[in-house]
Amino acid sequence: MRKLHFVPVLVALSLQAFAVEPDANALVAESARSLDLRAHQSLGVGIQHLALLLQAGPGEFFRKDTLEQNGSWALLKELESKGFVTVRETSMPGERQGGSAVVISPTAKGQAVLAALRGK
Repeated sequence: MRKLHFVPVLVALSLQAFAVEPDANALVAESARSLDLRAHQSLGVGIQHLALLLQAGPGEFFRKDTLEQNGSWALLKELESKGFVTVRETSMPGERQGGSAVVISPTAKGQAVLAALRGK
């Protein structure tokens, strides 16, 4: 019967990969903080705001209560106050209980940012 010699090698490689991961995570976190800082400096909004802007568009509805619960409502209102989007509240399509829907439309300023982000 042959012994399996590759098992210790796999364990050693796994431990090495695990040891590198915290450094990689720290690098990614630092890069994200740097991007957020640069977005604030150049646009006056952060990358979370830009994530909302990327979701804006015709036919896109968001539940207002969900936006409030996850903290996006305040970010969205800030985007609106800085001229990147317009926000319109309406009743949820097909909902009878009076749920509120939000439609986010990029302004010309928001469309310019979107075009830049999409490389157009």
